[in-house]
Amino acid sequence: MTLHRAPSTDVEAARAARSVLAAPARASLHLATPAQAQEPATAPLSLAGVSLVDDGGRPHLLVPTDHVLVAAAREGLGVRLWLAEAASGELLPGGVEAARLDLHGTLALADVEAHGDQVTLRLEVATVVLHRSAGSVPVDVSTFSAPDLALNAGHLARCCAHANASHGDLLREAVGRLVGRPEARMIAASLTSMDADGAVVAWIDHEGAHERRVPFVLPAEGPEDLGPLLRDALGLALH
Repeated sequence: MTLHRAPSTDVEAARAARSVLAAPARASLHLATPAQAQEPATAPLSLAGVSLVDDGGRPHLLVPTDHVLVAAAREGLGVRLWLAEAASGELLPGGVEAARLDLHGTLALADVEAHGDQVTLRLEVATVVLHRSAGSVPVDVSTFSAPDLALNAGHLARCCAHANASHGDLLREAVGRLVGRPEARMIAASLTSMDADGAVVAWIDHEGAHERRVPFVLPAEGPEDLGPLLRDALGLALH
């Protein structure tokens, strides 16, 4: 299918696309050429050992040094990267519709030196298409990569997931102090959501399940602000 309309500069569509890039649940990567921008030229490549990094709207791939993508990057070959927030038809927390993202561009070596057994590749994005049940929207690349879209829902969800997975004990202790519960009565605590202005903490104690919003002292202006603001709000020593 060929898209004939001009790419949209709608910020909300770009933000939704960046959210998918920040926290995809599934990914599929195909070799392609610029002339085949709308259809994959190959079967999906194996993504074993491959990690996707969102560098401010610029996708980077950390791949094994012997991966076929390294040769593709040296040759400047095109690729199609399909990302999905969740399974088809599934709703995200809050009832938001899950979306899919289609990125087409060329691969390049982001760092000519291998670090250990991995090398970093950069996807030079040429086209961005956001797919929802209501239809597909081509997104302007410069709008998609705007710095002020970094605090998107996907990135914020990943921050919460990291805090819960890596700092569960500290969260339980800090939330206990915050809400005036002795540590012995705190069964579990977690971050359920976060935005630029604060976070929502949930906890379970001997009296049941509870939730409270904890505001930041100042709004976060970028991802780098979230850690310090959260630590200050909860009295945590997170890294």
